[in-house]
Amino acid sequence: PKDLKLDTGVVIEGLDATLRFVNTGVPHVVAFVEDLPGVEVVKHGAIIRYHDAFAPAGTNANFAAVLSPGHIAIRTYERGVEDETLACGTGMVASALIHHLLHGASGPVSVDVRGGDTLHIGFTPDAQEFRDVTLDNLARFFRNPCRYLLRVRLGIVLPEGDEELEDDEPFVANVPSRGALARRVLPRLLEVQGD
Repeated sequence: PKDLKLDTGVVIEGLDATLRFVNTGVPHVVAFVEDLPGVEVVKHGAIIRYHDAFAPAGTNANFAAVLSPGHIAIRTYERGVEDETLACGTGMVASALIHHLLHGASGPVSVDVRGGDTLHIGFTPDAQEFRDVTLDNLARFFRNPCRYLLRVRLGIVLPEGDEELEDDEPFVANVPSRGALARRVLPRLLEVQGD
């Protein structure tokens, strides 16, 4: 993680929250709010994403709430998708690290995502920096990573029968955005289905 700012100075009308920033591989704003279900994620997320303070690349926008010490919930507006997504790994990491800096929560921090899952972000704090950042529990979701992509990223629930992986089984953790998935994977799936 880099480029940490605990107060960007950016104020968004209708959003009562301090906007914090960290780049966890991609840029993320994190705003801790009191009423997470009531946040207008698409409206406020788009304003933050395109704000001059984050130009020219723009930023993802995460809205988070503290559920208990070391346990948060987030909702994410992703650039490129230009909409709220059900989960965002780099957004979970950004939100967990900011939570640590604001509240002193030690890792791992549990993060509830809109898709209904809880993941755990591990890290070792080192002054205002972090090392050994991990995102745990991805391997427990599904034997087939495509089922994970479809359920968590697209909200498509497939028939019952998915089995959990054992802790030592490999899992692909590089989850593309919904737009990237649609552009790269879905046309191939349709080709296969047509055969």
